[in-house]
Amino acid sequence: MNFPRFIRIAVLPYRHVIEIKDGNRIVGGLEAKIINLLSNVLGFRYQIFISKEMAWGHPLENGTWTGLIGMVSRNESDLGFGFTAVTKSRSKAVDFVPYNVEENSFATRLPPILSSAGSLAHPFQWKVWVSCFLIAFFAPILFKFVMSNKIPFHRLSLAMIGGMVQESSILKFKATKSRFLMGSWFIFSMFLSLSYTAVLLSSLTVPLRAGGVRNIEQLAAAISEGRFECHGIRGSSQILILKDSLNDDMRLIGRNIIEKDWMSNNEITRIPEDIEDSVAILGSKTFFHFAYGEERFSTKYIFEETVSYWNVGILVNKGFCCKTRLATVVSRFRETGIIRRLYNDMQFETRRGTDSEASRNSVLSMNDLMGLFVLLGVGHIAASVVLICEKVYYKFVCF
Repeated sequence: MNFPRFIRIAVLPYRHVIEIKDGNRIVGGLEAKIINLLSNVLGFRYQIFISKEMAWGHPLENGTWTGLIGMVSRNESDLGFGFTAVTKSRSKAVDFVPYNVEENSFATRLPPILSSAGSLAHPFQWKVWVSCFLIAFFAPILFKFVMSNKIPFHRLSLAMIGGMVQESSILKFKATKSRFLMGSWFIFSMFLSLSYTAVLLSSLTVPLRAGGVRNIEQLAAAISEGRFECHGIRGSSQILILKDSLNDDMRLIGRNIIEKDWMSNNEITRIPEDIEDSVAILGSKTFFHFAYGEERFSTKYIFEETVSYWNVGILVNKGFCCKTRLATVVSRFRETGIIRRLYNDMQFETRRGTDSEASRNSVLSMNDLMGLFVLLGVGHIAASVVLICEKVYYKFVCF
């Protein structure tokens, strides 16, 4: 049987997936490109019908469906496009032609960038800083007690502290024991100073961010402490997957979403343009990448962990004549990498125009070096105070 020359297509408009203007004119999106490819290969014209409920739909008591699935199952359209997950319940109402496997995960707003003015303190955690100060204070005392050389304590202290900031030493040691001690100290100081310098340079070129929620375990802990919320689409099967999960953290997240009603007011398939502070969004990784871009070019963080996998496919009316032919063409698109190329093109489009912002990370500004200038100013002020005190001391005490 020849493929029909005219097809009715129901769509669920969504940014980067199917974008509609002027009523029913497709202007862009991933599935819009798939529709045009199918039209060219199979040689059919089509008319677009938009879902009135702007939702995938859910079953009613009489066995019918609402939304996009209802339009296809009631024969109001032959095909349906809306980035729709293939599920057992939906397959009873319509047939599916899967074209990709998707992942569900969480997205949050990236933590704020740490102040550039304090960049000198960023390379080490406070525990490391405290350890360094304690070592710098007690090590000269210990070395002075162990060494047999009659070196003034202040010269030994300055030499050891100078080694920590890559300053050379002119001290001479005759005893082998003293040479081994100072040699071990200079090796320690070299690795410490090089580590600090490497992290400092990287933090200046690529700004460091404050610690935030980056995985499911941290999200569950933040929710249990009342510091975070997790929002999902009402009616989404992914919330039930979380609630019934064998993983304790995922089960805690799903239970809180349901009990505290952290869900959208309806089944409208929309991911917010922005994410509030202390809020995680449950959804498709592809949706997140399309809506927010990749992490380097976005202010959102998408978890690497996956909640679940699911097939996304084209909805097909059960009475449609040419499902086998359609499935064959879609399978060829998938196997030859055409579908993956469309995904990559859409992800590239989402980050266009943001490269300039990313490139600014490699340019140091006055604000990045403000801490250095402040430290220089404090050092000069301290030196001036010491100089004045010395002048006063020698004038009024020594003479």
